[in-house]
Amino acid sequence: MAQAASNVDMEKAQKTAEQVFGLLGGALVSAMIYLGDRLGFYRTMQSGEPMTSDELARKMGLHERWVREWLRGQAAAGLIDYKGDRRFALSSEAAFVLADENSPLFLAGGFCALPAQMAVLERLPESFRTGLGLPYDALGLEHDLLVTSGGVSVGPHDLVRGVAGELGVEEIFWGVAMKPGKPVSFGVRDRTLVFGLPGNPVSALVGFELLVRPAVLALQGAVDPRPRFAAGVLAHAVRRNAHRDELVRARSRLDRDAVVLEPLPGQDSHMIARAAAADALVLVPRGEGELAAGAVARYLALA
Repeated sequence: MAQAASNVDMEKAQKTAEQVFGLLGGALVSAMIYLGDRLGFYRTMQSGEPMTSDELARKMGLHERWVREWLRGQAAAGLIDYKGDRRFALSSEAAFVLADENSPLFLAGGFCALPAQMAVLERLPESFRTGLGLPYDALGLEHDLLVTSGGVSVGPHDLVRGVAGELGVEEIFWGVAMKPGKPVSFGVRDRTLVFGLPGNPVSALVGFELLVRPAVLALQGAVDPRPRFAAGVLAHAVRRNAHRDELVRARSRLDRDAVVLEPLPGQDSHMIARAAAADALVLVPRGEGELAAGAVARYLALA
């Protein structure tokens, strides 16, 4: 042992130890970010008002002792600011990343899968020994809801529906008369809801807004989880699809008392950059002809 140690560059070893310790600290901070998002710490602190752990605990209905430790850990990680006099605050920049779900830099939601990802670790040693991957049900079917993207159409590599069936998922429907997002699937296994969204990004967006989001809201106890469409006025004519209802990506603006809907160019389901500019989905019912400019149309707000 001593002989082995004599060949070690202690300065390099110290740097490696510091690097590993930093990675361990990052894992612990990740867990606290997950709790901050799930319990609503960041959203509650979004105003930037400095608060003590006691004030924050009362506001959130949580136990002060645990809130205090969370605040101290987040301050030590540099994610929230210590303002003195036992008060902590979330800066506007940190709120932009950790609290504002409409922010283009919102990242806290990315930690929502952390518990499931960590739970898989217990099963990975056997995979290393055998060379076999984890079964599909180890990655989602034990949860309330499982959402996949891609592999649900009719191509030679679209295997998700078949695999789900082999794992005991009872398919309720496959294919919806809407554009984009036709080849969406839905099934159940015991109490788990299983959605198979198409792989094209805009199709996945539409399928999520119309089908998955209402299911999540229903699981959370919402009284009316259905998509909330509002009325607007078309800025220009839109051609109708004879066989499918179409969700057209559009920008909305307020003109006097009316919401004017401006359909965007480039409506193909793979055009994610074009879709990113949209803040509304305009429902164009199936049929012949077109919806004229100035016609009233129902739309679903994305922002």
